[in-house]
Amino acid sequence: MTQAAHPATPRPSDMIEPSLDHEQPSAEREMRVLVADKSSEVRRMISKVLKLLGGFKIVSEANNGQEALELFSQFRPDVAIIAVALTDINGFEVLASIKRAMPACVVILTSRQQSPAVESAGALLGATSVCSVLEGPAQIRRALLTISGKS
Repeated sequence: MTQAAHPATPRPSDMIEPSLDHEQPSAEREMRVLVADKSSEVRRMISKVLKLLGGFKIVSEANNGQEALELFSQFRPDVAIIAVALTDINGFEVLASIKRAMPACVVILTSRQQSPAVESAGALLGATSVCSVLEGPAQIRRALLTISGKS
């Protein structure tokens, strides 16, 4: 009995093509940002922080992991601010896919709970920073100041 060939389900990491020609941000150019969080309130808060700091431009927003990967592939941002608790594909998987495709991309993970386990997992996967959204914009602001060289 022969089995029919079934197309393989693509893994999250297969959704982003590696890029070798990513333009590095310069002092004159705004850093392009992808924000991915299932909460529109959190996305609004991050947007306000970015506008207040200046030098950042949100190029896309996603409310789930699948959308984050698709938008990342389309826009190739300099910075990705990704929630750990995304629906369908979690933030750790999104982070790993982004770093495989574009290691130079700065990824800030956000979480509702600050824990050593989340920080450790994020660091192992290549996150630049892990911030708690429950602390409001302060941690995210500090992380953005650090990556922009304004700290």
